[in-house]
Amino acid sequence: MLEELSSRIEQGTPATPTLLSTLIWLEAEMGEAPWNGDLITPRMQHYFLVTEILKRWSPEERMDHLTALYASEPPLASIASLHIDLARSLGLLTGGSDYLRHFVTREQLDDLGAILVRRIERAREENTLNDQPAYYDIARVWAFHDEVEKPKAWISDAARTGAVQLARIALGLLGYSRNAKGRHYGMSERPDSTLYDVEVLLEACLAHKDLSGLTVDEAARVKALTKGLQAYHDQISSSSEGESSCDSTNNEIKE
Repeated sequence: MLEELSSRIEQGTPATPTLLSTLIWLEAEMGEAPWNGDLITPRMQHYFLVTEILKRWSPEERMDHLTALYASEPPLASIASLHIDLARSLGLLTGGSDYLRHFVTREQLDDLGAILVRRIERAREENTLNDQPAYYDIARVWAFHDEVEKPKAWISDAARTGAVQLARIALGLLGYSRNAKGRHYGMSERPDSTLYDVEVLLEACLAHKDLSGLTVDEAARVKALTKGLQAYHDQISSSSEGESSCDSTNNEIKE
């Protein structure tokens, strides 16, 4: 489907706001879309198609269509993902590519971000924020446009809620490889301490050991998250003990 849409746009099919909205609504399904091992994954195809649509509009049209898209309240995690890509394109966040560069200005990004923050805070008040399929980009949007303590507190609260929430948190902390048998998860980078309280997350993982209600993929995420957090916690503890030992030795020498 994505290849067909890309082909039609290249052949002159108009890039309409409706098409962009439809793609954003489909974004959450890209991770589970069939993939035959090609270099370009369905998620990458989706990303390139969205950016190709945005590229075909004038700056005025683009901002009008984006504002309407944000106001229409598509899936929060999906529109947050697009927003993070826009922030990256301005060099305001690490990662991503330059493919979206100059699509919005910083002022326009802040205006769009304000729309998202209002949605996020409303969902938090209505106790529906934990229902999102992934938390990472939502948390980053919230932290970027508001006080970072708010998303950090939300993630900690969500972690204490249950294993399902831990599986969703894990998506922002784990990398994965993928083959015909599915995804294989692992933690390769230390958690961002501005967003994640490692002690709270590890305690939650150890408290919610019953994974029987999760899918195979969700359970794999929680197991990998627990393993990664435990290893990181042990590393930090070992470093702290080493520093304490050195301090004690130095004090004895001085005495």
